[in-house]
Amino acid sequence: KERTYFNFDNSAVCMGIMVPEAFDNEMVNGVAITKNLYRHYEAGFVINMQQGEEEVVSPTAGKTCEQVVSYMNTVSDFYNANRSADWISFSSLHPNSSLLSQDELFELTKQLEVIKRHFYDLYKMFPEVLYKDFAMDVEFKILYGSEGKKRILIKQARPYND
Repeated sequence: KERTYFNFDNSAVCMGIMVPEAFDNEMVNGVAITKNLYRHYEAGFVINMQQGEEEVVSPTAGKTCEQVVSYMNTVSDFYNANRSADWISFSSLHPNSSLLSQDELFELTKQLEVIKRHFYDLYKMFPEVLYKDFAMDVEFKILYGSEGKKRILIKQARPYND
């Protein structure tokens, strides 16, 4: 997808290998798209996450992930102050509430915003693509850090090509 996105000739590209670290006892794993896929006129982040190590993209039959559109850390101070988000679904493994608190979701969206801004500026997308319409596909994990506090680990990020 990335080569097509940047119009690379596939015959002129070399291959690399990524060896990710293995993690025991993942609290949450997820995938985020750093634009609003549901309301194109509105900024936001679409975040899909699942409890533990259950797949998000290709889950076991009958299992659904949590899906939320976070408006936090976007262009509006109103959304940040109110910790605004729309939940589409909760995880079938954690059906009564979100996997993250409002503050944890805000922290995740702050990190997603940093990634989006970095790559938007790096790829020099303006004026061809507006910032709100540019997106990165980000894989992340939530792990227990020191003193039992959750920590966000970004596994990988690549341009999103719809």
